[in-house]
Amino acid sequence: MKKIRIGILAVLLTGITGLAAANNPFTDVPEGHWAYNSINKLVDAGIIEGYNNGHYGGDRLITRYEMAQIVAKAMAKGADVDRLAAEFAEELDNLGIRVSNLEEQSDNVKITGEIRIADYAFKNSKSRSHDELRTRLFINGKINDQWEYGAMLENTQNFRNDSGDENTLFKRAYVQGNLNGVKITAGRQFFKSGYGFYAVATNIKALKVDVGNVLKASAFVGQFANMVTTKESNEKLYGLHLAYPVNKKIFAQAAYYHPEAIYDGNTVAYQKNDVYTVGLGYKFDKSTILYAEYLKADKPVLPEQGYSKAGWAARLDYKGAKYNNPGSWGTYVAYYDQPAATIYDHTSEMDVNKMYDTRTNRELVTGYAGIKGYEIGVNYTVARNVMAAFNYFDYQGADNNNIKDRMMWTQLYYIF
Repeated sequence: MKKIRIGILAVLLTGITGLAAANNPFTDVPEGHWAYNSINKLVDAGIIEGYNNGHYGGDRLITRYEMAQIVAKAMAKGADVDRLAAEFAEELDNLGIRVSNLEEQSDNVKITGEIRIADYAFKNSKSRSHDELRTRLFINGKINDQWEYGAMLENTQNFRNDSGDENTLFKRAYVQGNLNGVKITAGRQFFKSGYGFYAVATNIKALKVDVGNVLKASAFVGQFANMVTTKESNEKLYGLHLAYPVNKKIFAQAAYYHPEAIYDGNTVAYQKNDVYTVGLGYKFDKSTILYAEYLKADKPVLPEQGYSKAGWAARLDYKGAKYNNPGSWGTYVAYYDQPAATIYDHTSEMDVNKMYDTRTNRELVTGYAGIKGYEIGVNYTVARNVMAAFNYFDYQGADNNNIKDRMMWTQLYYIF
């Protein structure tokens, strides 16, 4: 009997040892593992789809279970992945014939998030200074092989009041897909035209059509929520943007915009306008890029005040922080000399439609003087998926130097 008990104990210990030695399918494949390079080659070859930024193992690590699903998908398409199959043989065996169904379900909807803690400190309009916590959830759902759905939920908490700020809203909701080689995006979406000196917005209601591979063209019509030269009107903006790489270092762009009525309060400054832009970009090396653009409108805003109708802007970028690379950093400097007619919704985070009038000591000026001044910024990846950023803005009105303000903007971002 004693020998039988010893034999049973030996079997149990062997089983426990075997379980301990087996790979846990829910542990991460470690950073730098050769498997990431192997599957990213499959992504580049078009055999499998990449994750968000186009590659796996970038913004976050994935588990052995997820890696096995990716390998199974590649095997189903006849790819030569013997080494990957051997590495994740146990996980593939555990998944069995169910793997294809699990892939379809797990790939169908993805939810990611971003948390931003920010401090806004104004020099002149001090009442606008505040601290806030903004939370965003991004939802991406696959409709079919050609179409997908995107959405963004957003909530912002102001630390300098006790109002609760409970509202959580769908700030974006759109569909995007390809139709006979034409990319179509429809709904409330993020929008940027060209370098963003004339029109860029976090959320707009728009229909956007993109075509071309070398010479790229974008046509759109949309309603912007926070126009620089209007008072929350529902007028539409129509536009056409062209971009062309002259060579490996130089890239050119041109655009035409047609805003509908522009308002000064409840008064129409002019019914319609036509705005034309031309721009060049120059890539000095892998780290340094210069953007410059000239903008000209047919009519100035409030012509009776002698406002200008042409301006320019430039920005120099150096490197850039990456969430998946702790210690990485970047910086930029930008200069603007743009009358109001050459701005619709500006790339700047400082609301250039609300600056301080030093002559009358009024805050939240809406004189549509445009902007003339500079901004600088730097960002740094503190830890994986954690980034810090700082920006400084120093503006005055392009057509009225009594209107001016400065702002320091400090941020800390977390993504998940």
